[in-house]
Amino acid sequence: MIKIVIFLLLLVPLAAGCQTVQEKTFPTKKNDFVNGIDNFLQKEWNSVAEKRLGIVANHTAVTSDGKHLVDEIIFDKKGKITAVFGPEHGFRGVAAAGLKIDNTTDEKTGIPVFSLYGKTRKPTPEMLEGIDLMIFSIRDAGVRFYTYISTLYHVMEACGEAGIPVWVLDQPNIIGGLYVDGPVVEDSLFSFVGITRLPIAHGMTIGEIGKYFQVDIKERKGINCNLNVVEMSGYYRESEFEETGVEWLDPSPNLRSVTATKVYPGTCLLENTNVSEGRGSDDPFLIFGAPFINNDKLLEFIKQFPGIKSVEKIEYTPVESEAAVKPKFMGEKCFGVRIRETSKEFEAVKFGFYLLDHLNREYPDKFEIKERGFRIKSGRGDIQNLLTTKGWEAVVASWQEELRQFKELRSKYLLYTNLR
Repeated sequence: MIKIVIFLLLLVPLAAGCQTVQEKTFPTKKNDFVNGIDNFLQKEWNSVAEKRLGIVANHTAVTSDGKHLVDEIIFDKKGKITAVFGPEHGFRGVAAAGLKIDNTTDEKTGIPVFSLYGKTRKPTPEMLEGIDLMIFSIRDAGVRFYTYISTLYHVMEACGEAGIPVWVLDQPNIIGGLYVDGPVVEDSLFSFVGITRLPIAHGMTIGEIGKYFQVDIKERKGINCNLNVVEMSGYYRESEFEETGVEWLDPSPNLRSVTATKVYPGTCLLENTNVSEGRGSDDPFLIFGAPFINNDKLLEFIKQFPGIKSVEKIEYTPVESEAAVKPKFMGEKCFGVRIRETSKEFEAVKFGFYLLDHLNREYPDKFEIKERGFRIKSGRGDIQNLLTTKGWEAVVASWQEELRQFKELRSKYLLYTNLR
């Protein structure tokens, strides 16, 4: 209980000067919302109908009536698509996390599909041949190490070099437009899970982060990318994903609900430890545990964290599947918990470090953090030492100034306002 009091006191001075997930929500009327894809097809298509298009997309690039963007362009609009580019998990979104994907041909349309999550992560000049305009349409989870935004960065970089304009068809940020938190990546730790200076939860739509990247690419790389964002209609910063009326599609095989996506920025930090983050179970990132954990103690500890509305202790045995190749503790019984429900005050990034601190203190001889991977994932070289010597509250305090600076910079690129 003492830790929670400290945590709440830490948050008080921060609340006055920034937006947080605790702000009042003004629901969006579902019939007012129009996705960027539909606005593109309904309002912008005539201006690009004769162009040879490249499409960066996965299974989430769908219209309001469930048609895939590529199918709509080829079969209904009779448009021209030169090539399709697929991110992590592939063009159809079924490959397991981290699984390298080869180039292929789309069976439905016969269009070549280039993988941007295999040997190549940045489109080559040869891949871009014959493309007049690149369209990017992927639903993002709003998390820096969720790699779809890194693919966008590389696509913008490559298209800028080739003189090809990029249009981003905007979609809602699943975890919302207000939640911004976590350490900002150090320049020396830029990687595919930290493509540039971003906190763990960036609080931008895919279109807004494209605008942020446009300036970053110019400043860091000296490359001009001609970017256009086809905006959503009826979307506000307070909009919850469920309020938009957009059909839920798992953005990747192991994110299977809005709740899991909101918890993911914290529990994904377990990937670089010897505790299971739930891959190989029926609720990844909401379920976590290990054979050595006392789940009675873990349950009581997690109940104390603000915003945890429902959590239960469980036993589970991770199994291999198409969504989870060789998950941790495959075939071994794990003792852990399942988060069932969170409230608006839940802050996933802080929860992740709160959880890691507990595991480190409770199991000093068994719990392990994989230093290199954790350094890259967290984005800061000093986080692990700070966590293990001074605790999670010191970690949270350490990123506040860099986060304030990021929020100030981020404000320049926001396309959607608060509904007042």
